Amino acid sequence: MPDYYEILGVKSTHDEIKKAYHKLALKLHPDKLHKEAQELDRLEKKKKDGELLSQSEEGQMAELKEKLGKFKQISVAYEILSDQTNKAQYDRGEDVSQQAYKRESSWEKEMRKFCEKADEIKKGIHKLNKTKLKYIAEVNRIESFYGIRNILFDKHRELKEELKKEQKEKVDKIIELNSEVGKDESIEKLTESVTKLKNDKGNYIFTIMNLLEKIKSGQTVRKYKKKIIIKPSAESTNRLLKRIRCLIRKNCAATQEKVIELLTPQIRGWVYYHRGICARKAYEKVDSEIFRALWQWSKRRHPNKGLRWIKEKYFKTKEARRWCFATLTNKEGTVEWKELFQATSVPIRRHKKIQAEANPYDKEWYAYFEKRRSNNPSLHEDDKI
Repeated sequence: MPDYYEILGVKSTHDEIKKAYHKLALKLHPDKLHKEAQELDRLEKKKKDGELLSQSEEGQMAELKEKLGKFKQISVAYEILSDQTNKAQYDRGEDVSQQAYKRESSWEKEMRKFCEKADEIKKGIHKLNKTKLKYIAEVNRIESFYGIRNILFDKHRELKEELKKEQKEKVDKIIELNSEVGKDESIEKLTESVTKLKNDKGNYIFTIMNLLEKIKSGQTVRKYKKKIIIKPSAESTNRLLKRIRCLIRKNCAATQEKVIELLTPQIRGWVYYHRGICARKAYEKVDSEIFRALWQWSKRRHPNKGLRWIKEKYFKTKEARRWCFATLTNKEGTVEWKELFQATSVPIRRHKKIQAEANPYDKEWYAYFEKRRSNNPSLHEDDKI
């Protein structure tokens, strides 16, 4: 290792190192020695071309190389001695032999690498332990969950079997009562057992027969607090949409008027069937899906036209509705407005229960029965309900 202090010609203080570097750099910087650099290039080119150099020229060439290379040595010396860490290592290396310093520095490097690897191994072991603990906790949680689930499932199955037995007994009683329909007491028992069923708490719930009837009719029944909520089932909605899409696909080349005539009865029938229940969201879904299918049908018919042109041709504006699938002219060419029936255009009509306390012979209830009679003009004057 060269003696950098000797190169700079100073002691080990930082200020002196800096001053010496600036002093030598001003003398030996390549920008100051451009004449020497040109002379060296000339001699090297001459030697490269195969010309023989004299002894004096060779000596001059060696001196120029040494002079131009001194700035590089000065820069390295300043870089090492100006940094405290590098300076400490350099000073320490001067106290021991060169081979011992190399051995010690190589040992330090190996130990540093080993420590880094050891830290990585420690981190890896810690991570594995954490994941193992997480895995064990997850397994325990899953086992406990499935244990509870199995218990609940068994309990649910037992309750279901009990309910089936109870229903079977009720049905058997109904069959027995049907054979004795002539008796007044048997008729009362029959109506009570068919329409109502008591549970353990004494509350009345619907019989399974009524629920099955609703399920078959394409509606779902569920209890919410003290209310029974009936909605169109997903199967019923999907069946209607599948039927609509099939009709649109089959009539891809038909006129708009023909498509409206085919789709309107399908939509109208389904909508009027479900208008007495909670069907508003189902109606909105049906309208949205039908619009998408018709929009695809319209775009497929005119692949080279713009979207605005397609919209103006097949979708008209009516009052607040800007996307009304309608036509103004029929196949004969005469002006006739014909639009597709929209599910949300049908209002939901709630079923009003008859008031059980109403008495047709009580003056307080006359207004109630008059209102019912005006709403149902088909009733005769003698009818009281």
